Amino acid sequence: GSHMGRGAFLSRHSLDMKFTYCDDRIAEVAGYSPDDLIGCSAYEYIHALDSDAVSKSIHTLLSKGQAVTGQYRFLARSGGYLWTQTQATVVSGGRGPQSESIVCVHFLISQVEET
Repeated sequence: GSHMGRGAFLSRHSLDMKFTYCDDRIAEVAGYSPDDLIGCSAYEYIHALDSDAVSKSIHTLLSKGQAVTGQYRFLARSGGYLWTQTQATVVSGGRGPQSESIVCVHFLISQVEET
């Protein structure tokens, strides 16, 4: 069993917010397979009206080491979106700045809503 409810999934990113890992649960909640996302920027999946606010959170994340976003719309494969809130932490792999990555826990606030 997972500590996270069904309404959460985990992802990992490079410092430019490209997906390097995504939990299989993304398939249930948003219709993507993890392979669809690897190498893509997280920003591609954030509703345009929310991208500035999320960018500010990422800026805070990179300066402080962790951040929680406000609620934003994560685009689902169907073309609808999920209201989501993300808790992000910078994790060091221990070998200089290149080894750092960002681990995100995404909490789903809604089911998919059609645009």
